[in-house]
Amino acid sequence: MIDRDRQLRAQARGTLAPARDAQEILTELWRIEEANAHKFYRTDRKWSSNISYEQLAESGLQFAVGTESPDAIVSRQLDAETKSRLVQYLVAARRTLTSRQQEVITLMYEHHLTQAQTARKLNISRAAVSKTHHKALAALRDNLASTMLEKLALKTSRPISG
Repeated sequence: MIDRDRQLRAQARGTLAPARDAQEILTELWRIEEANAHKFYRTDRKWSSNISYEQLAESGLQFAVGTESPDAIVSRQLDAETKSRLVQYLVAARRTLTSRQQEVITLMYEHHLTQAQTARKLNISRAAVSKTHHKALAALRDNLASTMLEKLALKTSRPISG
């Protein structure tokens, strides 16, 4: 059918359609079959529309309403002194970043810009922003982890009394 369509289009233009080998035709048919199967399975997932709100209410399932963000949970459980220390560690870790990494972090987290907006502001590609952002976060993570391990080691080290 596809080959016939190409032949008809070529005939309408007054040219001959290029000959195609069997493997090329089979590959194209396979792609069409895969696309059709994918469409079938995607439309098969509309099961949730078959349940009414009344049936859902009668099922007795409890849904979380107004759940807190992970940041809010952690923030609530930390005291002011610990928060202050964590901010100090983060500021110290941020100073170890390159100037470009600091710019990207500042624009994305303090000015709430997207990667595309940050790229436009810095006149670099979005891919460069993504790579710089990724490396900056990895560096911050490593620096904070080593700082926290050092602090933990200092806290737990006690002189051995004999």
